[in-house]
Amino acid sequence: SAGKLEDAVQGYESAVLLLEAHCGWKSGGQIASEYAKIRSNRAECRLKGSDGERAKEDCDAALKADPKNVKALFRRAKALVLLHKGGGGAACGALHGAKRDLEEVVRLDEDC
Repeated sequence: SAGKLEDAVQGYESAVLLLEAHCGWKSGGQIASEYAKIRSNRAECRLKGSDGERAKEDCDAALKADPKNVKALFRRAKALVLLHKGGGGAACGALHGAKRDLEEVVRLDEDC
């Protein structure tokens, strides 16, 4: 339901703010990896709510912290497809970006 989805987004928001304020996630290592997971999970919640723009922003931040986060790449591709379907200025290169992300997923994920 929409209420549960919003609760999940708020929970992830609290974790993001905590890490950004106190943990120095940009230094890499385990904290950066956890930060990337949290941002990627929040992106999935936003995708379920059809918020492609904010989902893409979360995925961009996740990939900045952990460039090899396969879930963030896959979710960003989904967000880009959603943006493409919505039209507007962001739609122009959205499918090309989605294709690049999915090609990177295949390259990184040994199960593909």
